[in-house]
Amino acid sequence: MTRIVDVRAFLLQYRFTDEDGAVLLHIEDDFLPENEGSYLIRTEGGKTAVSKANGLEERGVHCSVQQLASILIGFKRPIALEREQMILGEEAAVSNLIK
Repeated sequence: MTRIVDVRAFLLQYRFTDEDGAVLLHIEDDFLPENEGSYLIRTEGGKTAVSKANGLEERGVHCSVQQLASILIGFKRPIALEREQMILGEEAAVSNLIK
């Protein structure tokens, strides 16, 4: 079992894609409330930037920190979690997590 202790630090270290783009994540964490919130992840020129985002709750992907970990370590595909209704989000936003 994998546990992300610091979501922002983990996202900064994770290599998402070489393509430029952005994804908005809304994270829930019952154990570490400081991880909760909305994160805007931008990739440009092979570099990743992560910032807190507010006021965009209707967009992006909503998931728990456990589901985020399972996606980013490759245990579960985001599309499968969406089909199981374990994550919520627009199809395009969920697809961006695959890259």
